[in-house]
Amino acid sequence: MTDRQSAARRIFGAVLLWHGRIVSMLGHAAGWAFGLAAALICADIGVRYFGLGALPWVIELTEYLMFGAAFLGAPWVLKHNGHVSLDILATKLPPGAARSVETLAWGFGLAASLAMLVYGAAASFSAWQDNMVTVKTWSYEEWLLLLPIPVAGFLMAIDFASRFVLPPPAGKRAPVAMP
Repeated sequence: MTDRQSAARRIFGAVLLWHGRIVSMLGHAAGWAFGLAAALICADIGVRYFGLGALPWVIELTEYLMFGAAFLGAPWVLKHNGHVSLDILATKLPPGAARSVETLAWGFGLAASLAMLVYGAAASFSAWQDNMVTVKTWSYEEWLLLLPIPVAGFLMAIDFASRFVLPPPAGKRAPVAMP
């Protein structure tokens, strides 16, 4: 291995280390956001049940929490192989063909992630440039609501690209471990 290859491998390793930390942080934040949304809905139901009024902002906040958590949690799910996959096809194929199908799936995943990145960034930038505001119970800059889309696309693209550079050993792609 040349010095240049060694340096590239170290840089890529550092990128993947930071990627893993960011994805882990966002995955935990997504879990907390879903939990908070559930707690807020329960609180709203309780307040209404006991005739204490209502929390009209809860539904809107829950919508935003679920949207953001779904996109920002997606890279964590991908990193832990928790997305739906067609393993039934791969189990019926010889190992070489199964590896080819898996590599093809990674290519489609990378393309979809890059599309999310590009179109999400374009939509976010357009909303920022046009000063678009979403007005419901609260008012939000729309680009902030769209920002999870390109962030998730970027992080998932890194994950898929890393599978091409450092593919897992054949047959070692285990499903996500459930506690």
